[in-house]
Parts: sequence; C-alpha cells; structure tokens
Amino acid sequence: MINETIHKHWRDWLAVVYIIICLWDFIIGAAWWNLSIQSMFLDCLSSGRADQATCFTNVPGPWAPYTLQNGGMFHVAMGAILGAAAWKRHEEQHERNVSEGNS
Repeated sequence: MINETIHKHWRDWLAVVYIIICLWDFIIGAAWWNLSIQSMFLDCLSSGRADQATCFTNVPGPWAPYTLQNGGMFHVAMGAILGAAAWKRHEEQHERNVSEGNS
C-alpha cells in the first residue's frame, strides 16, 4: 500500500520539496538574514560601545544562496531528475492510454 503511494506520487513530492528549498534559499532565508543583520547592526549602535564605522565593519557579508554554490549544481541535478521524471511519466501515461485503447 505505502510503496504504491510512494511510487505513484514521488515525482509530485520531489517537485514540492524543490519548490520549498528554492523559496527558502531565495526568499525566506535572504529576508531573514537581512533582517537579522540589520538588528545586529542596530544593537551594536545602540550599545554605545562602538561608533558606526566599527559596527559596519563587524557586519557579516550578504546572504549567499546555498543552492547556487558550486556553480548551481543542485539546480542542474534537480532539473535533470525532474525533467527525466516528467518525460518518463509522459511515456507511462501514453502507454496506459494505448493499452486502454484511448490513443
């Protein structure tokens, strides 16, 4: 039962997981990082221990999406997997239609 469900819907779940990863890496993670850096900078200024130049030099760099590291190989691999899965699914549906006589 569970194996049939996994076999039938793994492509859909993989696409959903890929969308969630992309949303996190490009939107949610970047926004969270920028807001936390801003609050860190403002906390440094409000503490009164350092001037603006010192606080600015201690701020970490900008958000760098993890999935774009190593030349974006993650997106290349996921594109290949999802593309091959979509192609195979089309073949499976075509074979099912031909076997049912609905060509």
